[in-house]
Amino acid sequence: ERDIKKGEFWLIGVNALLLIAQIIIACIYYHQLTAMRESNKISRDSLQSIQRAFFSFQGPTVNFFQARQSGESETKLVGSFQVSFENVGTTPANNVVHEMNVQALPGEPDAAPFIRGKSQGSPTYAGPKTSLALGPAIWPYSDTGFDRDPTDTGSGFYIWGWLLYSDVFPRTERHLTEFCVKITPIDKMRSEERRVGKECRS
Repeated sequence: ERDIKKGEFWLIGVNALLLIAQIIIACIYYHQLTAMRESNKISRDSLQSIQRAFFSFQGPTVNFFQARQSGESETKLVGSFQVSFENVGTTPANNVVHEMNVQALPGEPDAAPFIRGKSQGSPTYAGPKTSLALGPAIWPYSDTGFDRDPTDTGSGFYIWGWLLYSDVFPRTERHLTEFCVKITPIDKMRSEERRVGKECRS
């Protein structure tokens, strides 16, 4: 009987050791699986950051011309303002919506004008390495403030807005690109741009 009890004791001891070994092995496998998943996530995120759609702000296009408004006999000088972007990624941008504003302001637009508006137009699509143009917006030259005192450096005529779009990868958030540029006239038929703040963020 004593030998039987001794045998049962050793059997219980061996089983306990085996159980401990299995727990240790399970822990090792769990940590290896966690590390593998984290490595795969890093690789996936790195691949997505390289291949995903990304809009680069290419700047404005400004043209001045004479135009006659409805009901008026004389022509007036007006400006046509347009901005363009390029999808520099290697995959398409889907469901692209935007807002573009043009206005003479006493200073750079703050955060409020960027988030107050609604998207303009219908959602669109931009393939990789393709351009996307917003506008044109037509403004009378007299409303641009270009004739103000040139020493008034704070005020100016600004074009600003945002793009919101999705990439082709699953379970990713939509991307936001904001832009802002100040237009400075050289003369009444030409202009130059000066980008302000962080003109392009995504």
